[in-house]
Amino acid sequence: MGSADQESPFLLESLRLAPEHNLVILLGGKGYKQKAFDWIKTAASNIQDKQIKIFGDLDEFISFFVSK
Repeated sequence: MGSADQESPFLLESLRLAPEHNLVILLGGKGYKQKAFDWIKTAASNIQDKQIKIFGDLDEFISFFVSK
């Protein structure tokens, strides 16, 4: 166990190995630092064989899917 920031690399690696192609990470609450959020967004965008969407809060998540 660790902080939300410390667990981000493990979460991303788990998603990279998942069989699904389209994945979503919704980081709700304030349990992460902005630097960690920026890191996971950048790291996820570098995974070429997956589409990983990162959302920082529920409003951003809902807005994205309502606009589709």
